[in-house]
Amino acid sequence: MKKSNLKFGYEVNLATSFYCSLCTTCNSKISRENNKFGKEIKKEKDIIKSEVNQVTELQLHISIKNGKEILPSILVNWSFNDIKYNDLSTKIEQLVSEHIGLIFSNEYFLAYKGSSEVGAKTLLDNEITFEEFLKNYKRYISNNKKVMIIVTMKDKKKDKKK
Repeated sequence: MKKSNLKFGYEVNLATSFYCSLCTTCNSKISRENNKFGKEIKKEKDIIKSEVNQVTELQLHISIKNGKEILPSILVNWSFNDIKYNDLSTKIEQLVSEHIGLIFSNEYFLAYKGSSEVGAKTLLDNEITFEEFLKNYKRYISNNKKVMIIVTMKDKKKDKKK
């Protein structure tokens, strides 16, 4: 309205309150522009919010596969000040050792996926894949999905043959 007031010289004092009625076309256009502006602001706030909120807590379902045996999944909540791949790996190793006996990192594979996803999992074996995991974790959580870590024990029979 301010642009039109200046452009066409209506000389309407917009500083005071007043009532006006617009035709349906103009009213619809203003409504669409207001909605578009509101959505853009919301997107900017979401982007800033996601950049500020770093992952400091992980809520995971951990599933252990030992040969053909699959143990029930374990729900864990782990808090970290500055989360690193080695921290997560150590925590998982301790948890798995509590459930199936002493193990070491060279005796299993770690992978992750959204708990409702079907298909291949993503290997979680170094800092680079861990950074990708954190990005995906944020996406899963923002969509109210759970994240599953799958610990697959290596087959000792195959290792002995080599």
